[in-house]
Amino acid sequence: MKDLNGVVWYRREIELPQTMASQAATVFLGRIVDADELYINGTKVGNTTYQYPQRRYDVPANLLKAGNNIFVVRVTNNNGKGGFVPDKPYYIFTNKDTVDLKGYWQYKVGEVFAPVDFSAFARNNNNEPRPRRINPQNEPSSLYNAMVAPYKQLPMKGILWYQGESNAGQPKVYEDYMHALVNGWRAVFNAPNIPVIYAQLPNFMEVSYSPTESNWAALRESQLKALRIPNTAMTVNIDLGEWNDIHPDNKKTWANAWRWLDSSSLTARTSFIPVHYIKIIS
Repeated sequence: MKDLNGVVWYRREIELPQTMASQAATVFLGRIVDADELYINGTKVGNTTYQYPQRRYDVPANLLKAGNNIFVVRVTNNNGKGGFVPDKPYYIFTNKDTVDLKGYWQYKVGEVFAPVDFSAFARNNNNEPRPRRINPQNEPSSLYNAMVAPYKQLPMKGILWYQGESNAGQPKVYEDYMHALVNGWRAVFNAPNIPVIYAQLPNFMEVSYSPTESNWAALRESQLKALRIPNTAMTVNIDLGEWNDIHPDNKKTWANAWRWLDSSSLTARTSFIPVHYIKIIS
């Protein structure tokens, strides 16, 4: 629901066949912005607290019945457009049966959050510093101290890197960032030639059918140029993304792209699937 920050309850009667009665089942509830709780026939069967994971909930045996079953979803949205992400899987299934959950749902607004007064964060008239919100992952040296420094003494065979979405606003400088990142790792781990394999940004957002500028395309170009760094490789993932999900669900194919690369020599195996090739710079 657009521009409603708060809680919305969704309800629908789902008719299930006799063969699903009392059977254990699984619900695929797509992806929801931001948080959700799923209730079936008055029993809570699962919840997720933030928007990115795929919703996949196990339904215990003896909860489902033949005929009408009451499905209720409590959705909490904190900012912007919330609710159910389109073009995702929404269904309940057992070993033998599958029932679609898409369609018209009743809804009721349960709570509307008070608007955030962003002016309260502005500097006051005497020019005193404003309060600053702490984001641990963005604080200087926090990621290095938490996720790199503890492994300095361990032997490394190679490094896999998947990142870039948050840099799409400044795509042209990403090649320089990659040079600094790779050189920094190699210095920290005292491994000047350690292989670094990174993932190209996948396709994302709605398709444009006319020529248009794209920061994501520009960042992919910077990633390609970063292959000038010796002993690096990039997996090409332009066909592995999803238009409606910045975190694509098909992780296995991504992993296979890395698996097919011999990190000790950075040479592609001859049996590698051509459409998901790896660009090699030696």
